[in-house]
Amino acid sequence: MKVTDHTNTITFKGTRPTIDLSDIKITTVPKCSFSGSKADYYIGLSSKSSDNSVRIMGAVSTEMVETGINKLLGQGWDDIKWPVVLDMQKKVLYHSYEAHKNGASAILGWQEYFSKL
Repeated sequence: MKVTDHTNTITFKGTRPTIDLSDIKITTVPKCSFSGSKADYYIGLSSKSSDNSVRIMGAVSTEMVETGINKLLGQGWDDIKWPVVLDMQKKVLYHSYEAHKNGASAILGWQEYFSKL
């Protein structure tokens, strides 16, 4: 018995455009750090001012934002200790320091912000 391998060879005539891998944009939807479902927001830590940089700690679904805020409370260092919620384009939507200035907890501040959406 003789086994043979038949391979098809295709040759291209002419020039083909070259694609640079850095030009390829692959968009994947992040998953919630707690539930594994599709994330709606990023969550992170910031200083008192939202103008400063934000350290993103994970992604969360709408249902898990409060859990994320609770997990981040007290996790910061120096002035970088205020939980923030960002949209999927990484723009700060909610900054917990604002709630603190108004005498509310970070969770109550989020609930108030979210109720206005």
